[in-house]
Amino acid sequence: MEDPICFDIWVKIERGHTAEAVAWVADLRPLLSALEVRKLINDATMRGEWALVAQSVGWSRVSELRATKPAWSGEMRVCQEMYRPDAPLGPFYNYCKRHQLYFGGCLGCHVCSGFVVR
Repeated sequence: MEDPICFDIWVKIERGHTAEAVAWVADLRPLLSALEVRKLINDATMRGEWALVAQSVGWSRVSELRATKPAWSGEMRVCQEMYRPDAPLGPFYNYCKRHQLYFGGCLGCHVCSGFVVR
């Protein structure tokens, strides 16, 4: 049997806001060193790519982070853990409009079914 689903949160960081992004991500991902956080933010910002800012979080944490999304962050995307927001949508990569969530599998949105870590 599978465990309930956790989520990853990705953001696009607007240029000129690296210091704010580093502080925010350092708080969200305490297992990363300061150097790893700076590299993550700098690489994503310079390339205009998505930055993984929170990893393996429950749905209540997703809701909290969405409500307090920093003004400097561009778009925020929530994906089922281990999925990326920029992967092409295929038969096993779906999107729930109601929960604004990218997820895998063929059984529907995990939040809709309640099969999530709260």
